[in-house]
Amino acid sequence: MDVTVESTSAVKRKVTITIEAGEVSRAWRQAVRKVAGQVRIPGFRPGKAPGQLIERRYGAAIREDVLEKLLGKAVPEAIEAEGIDAISQPELQEVGELRDGESLTAAFVVEVLPELEIALPDGDAITADAVEPDDEDLRLDLAEICAKHAAPADVDGPAESGDEIAVSMRILAKDAAPEEERELRHLVVDEPGVAAWLNEAVMGRRVGETLDVDFDMADDEAHPLAGQPCHLDGEITSIKRTISPELDDALAAKEGLDTLAALRERSAALVATRAERRTQLFRRRAAVNWLLDNREIPVPAALIEREVWRQMEQMFGGKLPRENAQLMGRLRELGDHMRPEAERHVKEALLVRHLGESQKIEISDEDVQGRLQEMAAEMGDQAEQLLAGYDSDDGRAAIRGGMLEEAALDAALAGADVRIARILRLRDKPEELDAAEAAKAAEAAAEAEAAEAAEAAADAEVTGTVTEPEAAASADAEAAATADAAPTTADKA
Repeated sequence: MDVTVESTSAVKRKVTITIEAGEVSRAWRQAVRKVAGQVRIPGFRPGKAPGQLIERRYGAAIREDVLEKLLGKAVPEAIEAEGIDAISQPELQEVGELRDGESLTAAFVVEVLPELEIALPDGDAITADAVEPDDEDLRLDLAEICAKHAAPADVDGPAESGDEIAVSMRILAKDAAPEEERELRHLVVDEPGVAAWLNEAVMGRRVGETLDVDFDMADDEAHPLAGQPCHLDGEITSIKRTISPELDDALAAKEGLDTLAALRERSAALVATRAERRTQLFRRRAAVNWLLDNREIPVPAALIEREVWRQMEQMFGGKLPRENAQLMGRLRELGDHMRPEAERHVKEALLVRHLGESQKIEISDEDVQGRLQEMAAEMGDQAEQLLAGYDSDDGRAAIRGGMLEEAALDAALAGADVRIARILRLRDKPEELDAAEAAKAAEAAAEAEAAEAAEAAADAEVTGTVTEPEAAASADAEAAATADAAPTTADKA
């Protein structure tokens, strides 16, 4: 078999194969015998009909069988022989005339990963946010530590929002005599799902107080008395409130430290570490965006399609039923909307892979273990749980992949002129800031447009100029006045 390979694009290879005449003849004869044994022709015993007769009557089936056998064997052999790392199924493009005793030529296309050559930033300006923690970030971190050691305690005073309340209660139709015993119910004041009338009834009440409240139950409540005037009869039996400990040496002791000063020092170091890591994350994300926007990265369509389906399966929580034609139609429509994002995601993966290979970056087992220890140090009493979660080949591979991406992007940033876009705090959420800035910019643009229109109107009033609509209206009015003034035929008579 002769094989030639042509690069039709950065991600496509056209493979042309020529199958020898002898192999075609063998496959042809086998197909004729196969068909002869399956059909019944009057006047001939099964399998004894002449080959020429079989070919005349069943030529199409014979050709289909021969092509399936020849190409099914030759195509994968050609891909392997030429060392093509195909990432898509072969797409048959050309098939020559199939004749017994003659060679057969066919061509197919497969997709491959692109061989990238990407110029890294060299003095190019890349802007990224930076994070600088302040006292409020430290206060919030210490507050989280307090909340971690918080515990429920009985409350003697009035119930407040967030308190957990136990109430012995029953709901009656208004003016109805009690028939059922009270039931004990637990609820959290102001928690979503608690009916408004019940929140109002318990708010500010103390343990032992009775509830004797008339109210109108909403129509949409899941209760037999929904939409009717009702009466709440009950008693508060307990109120518990989650109390955070004081920020003192005793709390530091619970964290394994001697003094509050040591706890503050540790918290400040962790806050600084998180801020630095987040700054690096912003820088790396900015590098990815700059490279994707300024460098050409060809992407195989097969990888985009796989990414679209991966995202949809992740969205719907499992493998999708591709045999359902109606559902598949709707999924393809959804996939079309997701395709641009999927393409960018694939480009990013190809970019990071190329950067890692071109920079010859290697992440050792010791590097992975060191990163795990750093992560565990930040997790405090949850360190063992974190280490257990990554104690597998897949877990360590995920850590290695993340470290490889970080090192690759840091290398890409080495020659860039990285400039600070905004100074953020650790508590800031960039997506919310971006949305607020976009809304502010839109408002400013609208105000500028309105001011420009007002200025143009003022200028027109001063100079006596009119706009096109005003001129048109004036012309119409003048024409109407002229028509009214002109004498009619009756007037002349």
